[in-house]
Amino acid sequence: MIATSQNSADDQSCAISKSARWAPVSDRQLRIAAWLGVATYLIGFAVSAAYRSQSDFTIYRNAGLAAAAGRPIYDFQDWSPFQYAPIYAIIFAPFGLISRRPAQLLWFAISMAAALPAMIVGTYRMLLGPDFKLRSEMITVPLVLIARFLHPNFDHGQINLVVVAMIVWGLAFAYESKPVSAGFLLSASVLIKPLALPAVAYLLFRRRFTVIISMIACYLALLCLPSLFLGLRPAIDQTIDYFTSILARVPLNHLSHYLLSTNDQSAPAIAVRLLSSVKGGIGLMSQARAAALGFALNIGLLGLVIWSAADDRNPAHDRLELAAVFCFIPSFLPLSWLEYYIVLEIPYAALVAELSGGESDGDRAKIIYAILASTLVVNVGSRFVGAGLYYGAPYFCSLAILSTLLGSRNLARSKSLAKKADLAWAS
Repeated sequence: MIATSQNSADDQSCAISKSARWAPVSDRQLRIAAWLGVATYLIGFAVSAAYRSQSDFTIYRNAGLAAAAGRPIYDFQDWSPFQYAPIYAIIFAPFGLISRRPAQLLWFAISMAAALPAMIVGTYRMLLGPDFKLRSEMITVPLVLIARFLHPNFDHGQINLVVVAMIVWGLAFAYESKPVSAGFLLSASVLIKPLALPAVAYLLFRRRFTVIISMIACYLALLCLPSLFLGLRPAIDQTIDYFTSILARVPLNHLSHYLLSTNDQSAPAIAVRLLSSVKGGIGLMSQARAAALGFALNIGLLGLVIWSAADDRNPAHDRLELAAVFCFIPSFLPLSWLEYYIVLEIPYAALVAELSGGESDGDRAKIIYAILASTLVVNVGSRFVGAGLYYGAPYFCSLAILSTLLGSRNLARSKSLAKKADLAWAS
């Protein structure tokens, strides 16, 4: 009996020690581990940033040097001229005060090390509100899914992550009834690249007029601000040159070259490669007609999504519909580069948040998992299989994500209607 009780005590102590050894990891610990993973990922880029040449950052820095010296900012003879508003040339002027490598490392700290976490946090604040709870998978999974598009942004030292961070924080502030902050960030992003325009159109259809008015006011203020640094007449001349550069952003004499470049993942370019008589196309129509058709269909589909969302008066569906609009942002411009597809982090985050919150039933969750996995495989595969990129694998993945988000929206609508019907029946 004594031996039996002693063995029982030993077994119990052994079980206690095992449970202590494999204590469950808290959400906070997992979240810290996720951020440490992001930091490790960025450190690898930081080492490379100090030594490699980044062509886009060189353009930004040269524009800053030109602004500081009182020279013209926009060189229309240059194949890759500076194309952002004059205020950004002034912002880049301090980078010219230090040598290239330290300046490049400083720009990396802003454009990736700060902008990437800001984009992640701002995305969930926009989608879930200011009181959201950030889980580890909400940090890591969308980042893994867009990793294919992050490297090209770093490779050239581009500003796209900063632009997307501005957009998501601007929209988050719009939903929190902070129109001045929202208008400032959205206008500041448009003065770099007009990627926010589909989201602004969505706000317009949702009748958020205060944000739109604030955005216009901030836009005009940011255009006038360089006069404090350059003088009134030079600032006017540079602003005119800026708008001239916008009109010349699609060089018609090189349109065919850009449309056939795999780095151009716009809807018109993909339509040309599929429908015209260029290499690999079916020869159904001319390049000009194929490009026009691709652009019209993409804009028409975007308008249909915005119109259907604006017709939905339930605020609970609002942010899910906004995430669907983000599926068009990488491809709606006549020239849309592969790097713009980092914007897919927002719709990916909406799907991951749905899974993380347990809002989907078993079959719905399986569909979302299948879409996330398949788009990851296709996008990563396009890096190694040239035909995938040539025929627009990232674009068609964005449409698959769009259909999944719209399915989530429709499911939420049906549940809402069923709940109202139950309440009406009970009353």
